[in-house]
Amino acid sequence: MKGMFFLLEKRQFKNFISYYKWHLIFFLIILICIIFILTSVTRNIDPDVIIGYIATPYVKLEDFDNNKANFEHLLHDANNDGKKNAKLIDYTIDKQSDINELFVDMIDSKSYHIYILPKEAFEAYKDKSAFADIEISGVNVESLSDENGRIYAYTIEGNTYAESLGFINTDNLFIAAANFREEELSTGEKNGINITREIIKRRRD
Repeated sequence: MKGMFFLLEKRQFKNFISYYKWHLIFFLIILICIIFILTSVTRNIDPDVIIGYIATPYVKLEDFDNNKANFEHLLHDANNDGKKNAKLIDYTIDKQSDINELFVDMIDSKSYHIYILPKEAFEAYKDKSAFADIEISGVNVESLSDENGRIYAYTIEGNTYAESLGFINTDNLFIAAANFREEELSTGEKNGINITREIIKRRRD
């Protein structure tokens, strides 16, 4: 009798699997997608400041990730997630005209709070109001000014602090903070100004 019940249950199970096979496959796919999305959201930390780098030398991103904690205490929580995080997005490009073109797209996106590029890219960009005023008294390194004498970029050439953040070749590289030209600065823009000034000032350490 028990064997008969077992056979019946086994047959019912096979019938169930056979009938609902595609339903189960679809359910498993949805479940896997949900798990993947939740895992991605959990792992992804929205940055409070984003640094955009475009130049010929590559950047050691592992050095940046290992050393960014040295300045993250200066950040304000721009996205109200209870965390402070900086992100570096790097583009290694050889041709200066391509660097200039990508720089325009970078500024127009209003996604980056700090720019690190060759001097020529800053000089080629016409509207200097896209860069915040970052003048620092007592810093005797090369700087770039607009037509009104407002300093918007400083060189990081030979800046050992910048090099510790993964910029292995700082020759001819300048740093500037973004100004999205809205009515008031966003928290991200303020973070960009703070960190830009910190990198410039730490040169003297």
